[in-house]
Amino acid sequence: MEITINQTLYASGNFNQARFGEVDLSVGAPLDNPTNVVAPGAPAIALQDLNDRSRIQIDDGTTVQNPLPLPPYLGPGNTLRTGDTIPGITGAVGFAFGSYEIHPTQAVNFTRVNMRPGVPSVGGTIQLAAYNVLNYFTTLDNAGPICGPLSNQGCRGADTASEFTRQRDKLVDAISQLDADVVGLMEIENHPSDVPTADLVAGLNAATAPGTYEFIATGAIGSDAIRVALLYQPASVTPLGGFEVLDSSDDPLFNDTLNRPMLTQSFVENATGAVFTVGVNHLKSIGSPCDGVGDPDIGDGQGNCNLTRTAAAQAIVDWLATDPTGSGDNDYLVIGDLNAYAQENPVVTIEAGGYTDLIEAFVGSGFGDGAYTFNFFSQSGYLDHGLSSETMTPQVTGAAFWHVNADEPRGLDYNDFNQPLLFNPDEFRSSDHDPIVIGLGLTPAITLKETAAAELTLMLPTGDNQDDKFIEKAIERINQSLNPDWWVDLSTLDSKTGNHVFDREHQAVQELQKVATVDAQASIDALLDADRQLVLKQLTIAMLGGGDPGRIAQAQGNMADAVANIAAGDFAEAVLDYKKAWTNAVKAQ
Repeated sequence: MEITINQTLYASGNFNQARFGEVDLSVGAPLDNPTNVVAPGAPAIALQDLNDRSRIQIDDGTTVQNPLPLPPYLGPGNTLRTGDTIPGITGAVGFAFGSYEIHPTQAVNFTRVNMRPGVPSVGGTIQLAAYNVLNYFTTLDNAGPICGPLSNQGCRGADTASEFTRQRDKLVDAISQLDADVVGLMEIENHPSDVPTADLVAGLNAATAPGTYEFIATGAIGSDAIRVALLYQPASVTPLGGFEVLDSSDDPLFNDTLNRPMLTQSFVENATGAVFTVGVNHLKSIGSPCDGVGDPDIGDGQGNCNLTRTAAAQAIVDWLATDPTGSGDNDYLVIGDLNAYAQENPVVTIEAGGYTDLIEAFVGSGFGDGAYTFNFFSQSGYLDHGLSSETMTPQVTGAAFWHVNADEPRGLDYNDFNQPLLFNPDEFRSSDHDPIVIGLGLTPAITLKETAAAELTLMLPTGDNQDDKFIEKAIERINQSLNPDWWVDLSTLDSKTGNHVFDREHQAVQELQKVATVDAQASIDALLDADRQLVLKQLTIAMLGGGDPGRIAQAQGNMADAVANIAAGDFAEAVLDYKKAWTNAVKAQ
């Protein structure tokens, strides 16, 4: 039977376009994965039903796989992107492999609506990215069961050396274009050492400049064949202390036989001394069941293993609240592939723990807003996330997805069974997930001090004359510490007079310790954070410049003393510890 559909149709899925000449079409717009835009349960089930009634598949009418020279329906750039349109279609209706199909009897020419994007601009002085690199294994897939931490698991990724080169070229191109200061990776080979991560960094440095990227050396993490990893640019950030890993030994809620352990590292922004902490995640996939741990698919739209992921999400929130890296800072980012869409329980659990979904905040909801990283069963949604803690959120300048993968047919990837004319060593279809990019404008020390003074001013009058006198004197001392003659810029003190800043701050904290209110304590915390930043900036300069090891060790010891005094509630003494640390760090250079 021949039919004509006289309305605009959207390419909603193109996964099998190159292999079988198939494209899923939808009416109204490309289809959203239900739990990306509505709550699990009845709303998601209703939307799934509507989606199922809003799609039809276009088929080229042949049974040839990977037809040469090129598959049908391609447009500019030898691609067809999700969201591209046709004004209608005429063809014969059929049914095969569980789908209704139209075999066109007239020419089909898509209009490019969803343009290929450049790297999104997210602002800030520091940019972070999270990228699922789709089984980046330096050990070839046909090598036998020799992968994993114990060298007894099957390998994944490229089947041949040629395919690996193609995969590497595409990923290097994509990551180098992102140019992020910190990059969290998912699905990299869990090698007993860091061979795959080192290999990718070597490729990035060859494509950019020697030393542009380094990585956090962790060795194997967890027991799976894949793990997470962290890259960074040492010119802009420096690791603060060592890395930490969240697994079931830290919290039984985090089942590390199903979820990949979370890698957590604190960093110092070299330019300011500001600290932030990143936790990179890859939770249990939806595809395989968790019936063995009492966690079946209950049919609410969240798929398999929802309880397992949700428990891990709670463990993430609880563990980060303990400051596992010892950073002394509450600025946390949870990034990576949570294998949960925006409205699902794991994401909601992290939000309930005080975190903000940065895509909801800066991008929106659904395909129309660009809130997706993955296309499955011709429905788009985001499994890849960026969530920020309460103190981190005001310092986020932007967040976005770079849509170079989810919208593109898999025929453009590195596999050599694809048509040769479709391959390019570029960013497009370098993975099956789009990367997320986040911008940070970390608050410099002088702004923390100015804010503390402003917050104290708002407290007046308190209703207690004695407290008012203490606060007024503290404000006076803080304002004195802001003397521009003692500052080089927003985050750097003059090496000869900077010690006066700490002296005035010490006096201010002494006054504030006499005021037993939460707001007064918040101002003390802000002043101590400013002091710590000032020290870390100078200490980073000394360490990167190969400064005096003895002085550096003294400065680090002084900082440890400050942490101990803060824990004991002697905040004024902690300021003097920071003064000593700053002095030693300056002398170390």
